[in-house]
Amino acid sequence: SLKIQDPTSGTCWQFFHNEVARHLHLVFSFSPLDPKYRIRAQRFPAIFSCTIMDFFHPWPKAAMVQVTRKYLSDIDENLFPNEEVKEAMVQFMPFCMQSYGEVADTCAKNERRICYSTPKSFL
Repeated sequence: SLKIQDPTSGTCWQFFHNEVARHLHLVFSFSPLDPKYRIRAQRFPAIFSCTIMDFFHPWPKAAMVQVTRKYLSDIDENLFPNEEVKEAMVQFMPFCMQSYGEVADTCAKNERRICYSTPKSFL
């Protein structure tokens, strides 16, 4: 039931190309814990800047702690009075991310508005 006015090979190829472009969806699955993730982001920035990232599952607490430690290690040590305060901050951030996720779910249900946050952007 497809209607192609001029069934020449060029027209058919153009029709095929248009249909593939209209219906093609790609799914990439990368683990943010894999060292190659950072390399891919640097080599192919369009993959990360022109796509929607969907984290199918919440990040594990251990991964959030690791990310927090990494980012806090780059902050001036004088900001924290001692290591206990710094460690408390490290342990607090996974709780914040979990709480944000719960509020975002509530917002999505009540307001039909989806809020996204990645652990890196949250930190």
